[in-house]
Amino acid sequence: MWVLTYSFEGKKRTVALPKDVASKLAPLIEKGRLLREAVMEVLAINLQLLDMWRQEQPRQRGLSRP
Repeated sequence: MWVLTYSFEGKKRTVALPKDVASKLAPLIEKGRLLREAVMEVLAINLQLLDMWRQEQPRQRGLSRP
């Protein structure tokens, strides 16, 4: 038996899977992992862009940053 653990609506959930089912789902689970990593990378870039934008705002208005 394999156990699939995931979060949904803020709650951790687990599902027991027979080995043959787990082997069939493995490629889909890996794709999900890759998608989650890509989304996290985009979010990190967005945070960097937001920080850069915030640093530029006082200069554009002629004000000093607190």
